[in-house]
Amino acid sequence: MKGVFYSIAKRRVVVEEVPPPAPAAGRVLIRTLYSAISTGTEGHTVSLAKSPLKIIRERGRDVLRLLSLAKDFGPRFVYYKARSRAEGLSPLGYSLSGVVLEDSGPFRRGELVVAVGGQWANHMEVVSVPHILVAKASREDLARELAFGAIASISLHAIRRSGIQPGERALVIGLGVVGQIVGRLLKIWDVEVDGMDLDPFRLKVARAGGIGTEPSGEYDVVFVAAPDRSGKVVNTAGRMVRDRGKVVALAPANYGFDWKDFYHKEVSLLVSRSYGPGRYDPLYEEYGLDYPIGYIRWTEGRNLAYVVKLIEERKLVLEDVITHEFPVDRAPEAYDLITGAKEPFVGVVLKYPGEPDLKRIYVKRVPPRRKGVFNVAFVGAGSYAQGFILPHLKGRKDVSLVAVATSRGHTARSVAELWGFPIYTTDYREVLEMDEVDIVFVMTRHSTHARIVVEALKAGKAVHCEKPLAITPDELEDIRRTLEETKGFLSVGFNRRFSPHTGRLLEALGRPFQMMYRIDAGPLPESHWIHYEGGRLVGEGIHFVDYAVAIGGIPTAWDVQPSGDGGAITLTWEDGSVASILYGTFGAKEEKERIEVMSGGRTLRILDFRRTEIGGKVFKTAVVDKGQRGMLEALFRGLREGRPPIPYEEVFTSHGILLARR
Repeated sequence: MKGVFYSIAKRRVVVEEVPPPAPAAGRVLIRTLYSAISTGTEGHTVSLAKSPLKIIRERGRDVLRLLSLAKDFGPRFVYYKARSRAEGLSPLGYSLSGVVLEDSGPFRRGELVVAVGGQWANHMEVVSVPHILVAKASREDLARELAFGAIASISLHAIRRSGIQPGERALVIGLGVVGQIVGRLLKIWDVEVDGMDLDPFRLKVARAGGIGTEPSGEYDVVFVAAPDRSGKVVNTAGRMVRDRGKVVALAPANYGFDWKDFYHKEVSLLVSRSYGPGRYDPLYEEYGLDYPIGYIRWTEGRNLAYVVKLIEERKLVLEDVITHEFPVDRAPEAYDLITGAKEPFVGVVLKYPGEPDLKRIYVKRVPPRRKGVFNVAFVGAGSYAQGFILPHLKGRKDVSLVAVATSRGHTARSVAELWGFPIYTTDYREVLEMDEVDIVFVMTRHSTHARIVVEALKAGKAVHCEKPLAITPDELEDIRRTLEETKGFLSVGFNRRFSPHTGRLLEALGRPFQMMYRIDAGPLPESHWIHYEGGRLVGEGIHFVDYAVAIGGIPTAWDVQPSGDGGAITLTWEDGSVASILYGTFGAKEEKERIEVMSGGRTLRILDFRRTEIGGKVFKTAVVDKGQRGMLEALFRGLREGRPPIPYEEVFTSHGILLARR
């Protein structure tokens, strides 16, 4: 299928062929009819990406953070990280209309729908969107206008935030597509509305929609829909709003307002966030947990459904707002129009051909079998896989990278091209069915690990799974049972036990011992997906439980005390050895990991897996070495010798310690 992306390497918008998404639970597959370009947001993104100086100015912290990683992980890591970002394809768009391809939940094949969401409703021939971000429609003759569902929902939410009432007066500053729709919605609200813009063409379009263009007097609400760094727009709003009126911010502007106007009028400044409540909440958007209508009447999903209703009843007419239409093949011309300002425009849509190519697997060549070489496939290939695993596999003579599967087609293609996979797909089951694949690396999000591991083992593949194997006791038991039934091969990404620092510690370790492992992991945003897929103690803390098991063997007793996102874990052994693990999430990550082991009259220390101190002797590595290279060495040695790199009893014990409390 075709998709529209920004290529950082080429510094321009491109149209590329990528595999369409596979069906997924809670998602609806949609064949796109029209998608609307958010001329403000997307235009800014594209113009920013074209200029390295703008990137440094607006995203300098991200650039500095990337460069700082060289100190810990070396220039090679930063090179691959930067190259992965630069050579990747960044999807554009977040608002479209289309037709359902397959039955899913309340949606039926052939139904007309409107979809929103920057992670899902992109400019592509086929998209996969969570049910809660899709609204049913009925009038395909209005599909072009319905494609503006997300942008109209943004406008609608701003009006709801303002609390404006019928008969009041409103001023809209900035008559781009959002401002035009705000004005038209206000007319439906029976609000007297005027608009301001420097562009005569946009003023003409506004007048055609019944919006006044000669502002006068004071206004109950002023909507700021114009990006402006100077501060003039916001101060204009402050002058034109009435006493105790409201200014609603829809656009990124300089809100360092003139204190005098805002103070003496006691103006309320309100920020309107996207389509409404639910936006940026993964429980709502990704996992489909709707807000009770009695508590939150207008969510982003309900706003979208209402916008669809207004358009189909012809109360909201957007035909005159749409000034340009391009076939998707000519999408780069649309962005040139927006960023080049060579001719006036307001609403811009992309139109899609009738039947997209639904092929989900792309095969450039089928690698031949070679003696002593393991054919490797990846399911999932995010930042950890590309930063810490693939660089160690790339040059190995006993490894052939054969296939990669990711849920998003552009990611699969980018990873394949960057790392040399000749086969890429959006359906991991295609990989599991390939006779050419010997071992599957499962590198997806935590909630999917157990299912994919079980399917891969049943398909006769050796499996290496990033931790954790499972996030529930039932999932863990399913893996154990499948492993016994298939007599398969399983490895888990417990890399720290394979670090050279761990090797030095084991050489000097006596029994009994006392170990303190302190992890200053720092906080994560509440919106981070790990909180909803097993939590941090299972998802990350399991690393450190495995480390204690690697040092001391199978413990005889243990205790887990959660605290915040982390907690304290104690393991004991028959000989009196004890390990205390503090997985902290309240700190500043100044020294992330510190291990102290006392045994035989000596104290052994590992500091961030870069420095080891044993009896006055110091062992250092040039960069942080948490054992990924050693883990992969053990993995392929185990494949050759027919034994797992970590005894299964230890793997299941480590998981059982943390999952038993759930």
